[in-house]
Amino acid sequence: MNKGVIRVVLIDPNEESRKTLQRMLGSLNNLWLADVCTAYSNAAATVAESPPDLTVIVMDNNPEEALGVIAGIYKVVPDALVLPACTAALIQPDMLMRLMRFKTAPVLPLPTEMDQLIKAIEDQVRPGAQDQSDSSVPKLVAVTGASGGVGCTSLAVNVGAMLARSHPNQSVALLDFDMLFGTVDSCLDLIPERTVMDMLRDLDRLDQTSMRQILLSDESGLHVLPHPVSMEESAQINPEALRRMVGMLKVSFDTVLIDCSKSLQAPDFIAFELADIILLVVQLDLNNLRNSARLLSLFRQPEFEWGDKIRVVVNRYGSHTQEITPRRAQEVLETPISWQIPNDTATYSAAMSRGRPIDVVNPKCPARKVIQDIVETLAKPVESGSGPSNGATGPKVPFRSKTRSRF
Repeated sequence: MNKGVIRVVLIDPNEESRKTLQRMLGSLNNLWLADVCTAYSNAAATVAESPPDLTVIVMDNNPEEALGVIAGIYKVVPDALVLPACTAALIQPDMLMRLMRFKTAPVLPLPTEMDQLIKAIEDQVRPGAQDQSDSSVPKLVAVTGASGGVGCTSLAVNVGAMLARSHPNQSVALLDFDMLFGTVDSCLDLIPERTVMDMLRDLDRLDQTSMRQILLSDESGLHVLPHPVSMEESAQINPEALRRMVGMLKVSFDTVLIDCSKSLQAPDFIAFELADIILLVVQLDLNNLRNSARLLSLFRQPEFEWGDKIRVVVNRYGSHTQEITPRRAQEVLETPISWQIPNDTATYSAAMSRGRPIDVVNPKCPARKVIQDIVETLAKPVESGSGPSNGATGPKVPFRSKTRSRF
């Protein structure tokens, strides 16, 4: 396990509050949601089997049974850290006195906001648990576009491979979230032996070592998680399990890249929500720019508020199909263009046919320099909410998220 990672077990039989807390906990850097118990029965045994750094238990479903679980936890793990949570109606003097005997953390009132949850965890985690340098803070980058064929997969593959090769001290994972028609594996000439389905099936039994064994590795050191083999399997994916899987990968790798589909499926929205940066790949033609503007409008809606995560990447700049100037594109998108990747059809075609990144096929091609600049930006710590026009980002405060609760 990475230094600074906080292992958390969530116990909550109520589906609504459980899903909300899963989303909130899963969005936090430096936190591994190791297990989720959907019933009080056997919850103490689950905690005892592999004691986490913190156990969060929601008591509303049956306060007496929840108190029994807490007692069971302390019986087998005397030094456990337990954070009880419940709605205000249950926070009564008698219950508070009983919790004080167990020496639990102060009760987390529900509904809660992200800042309250973060403070409750920070107040209880063992000293040094967050003693982690900014350079090793995991971060997640989602790569998307408003239509297929704009170069999202190519960008994700080349950024991932070049980041892994040029920064061997940083671990990099690339996830293929185009569950139906993904091509990440073929772009790197990899033959999938195991896929995202294998990881989801074994989620409750995975540790960092077994997780990495599922991922493929290419010659650059990039770790790749392919899409499902069959289309039928993609329909079986549980969004909450996928969210939990992404959270586990975030704390296992320094950088996680996700190549999203272009059809705005549930996995894509999970990637957008958890991402620190969203690379929006556009081409300077009328149709793509119009659809990119529509996608940005969606990202800026109050229920998402992902606009500050966006970094616009113009692909195939200077091609014969270019119809619009970068200046006009920025006006239409109402967002600065962070990078412009020159058109180089010959290099990209050769890279695709050989299953190799462009820096291997043609190290001197103009596109490589721009992608290397993207790599160097991603190799730096990320600061949520910063977004200078050149795509640079500042230090990210560990253990923070902009996600808000919606109980």
